[in-house]
Amino acid sequence: MNYSQYDKIASKYDTLFRDEMSLVENREVGQMLPPLSGSILDIGCGTGLLTEIAKIDPQEYLGIDPSKGMLEQFTNKYPAYKDRVVCEPFDGKSLDCRNFDNIVALFGSPSYLSRYAILAISQCKARKFLMFYKEKYHPVTYEKCDVEFRHFFYSKKVLCSLFGEENVSEYHNYLIVNCV
Repeated sequence: MNYSQYDKIASKYDTLFRDEMSLVENREVGQMLPPLSGSILDIGCGTGLLTEIAKIDPQEYLGIDPSKGMLEQFTNKYPAYKDRVVCEPFDGKSLDCRNFDNIVALFGSPSYLSRYAILAISQCKARKFLMFYKEKYHPVTYEKCDVEFRHFFYSKKVLCSLFGEENVSEYHNYLIVNCV
């Protein structure tokens, strides 16, 4: 996938999501997050939203994102995380979640991961908080930023089979996996 479109809009990305509805969603998601103690893998960390809504020790954190521009925005805002982010594609080849206590992927980020990567995450012993796009949802990011990326839809049935029915819930346009 080509993420250079995100690089082009990275400098204004945060301003696109400072409207009241986005801020309310961020607060609500922050309240849904489980306690994050121990090491954290933030998949699709973008400009650092997780570090805004949860207090995270930079030494316990690793963020990955395929957009260099988004990561530059992140580290400009939060210099303490400069050595704690990695620019890498969402291909699942180098995604090793076995060494983390927590795996977080907010606002659709896991929808860009391959089935192989989702299967690997489902088998990790880490606590997981993953927000998948619901089927047929067209991400608002695409509309606000005039970008379009290929992503995968994981049905509620598939997510329940991988993570357990009791660990999958719905929130607005997302299916949330919240489990150990």
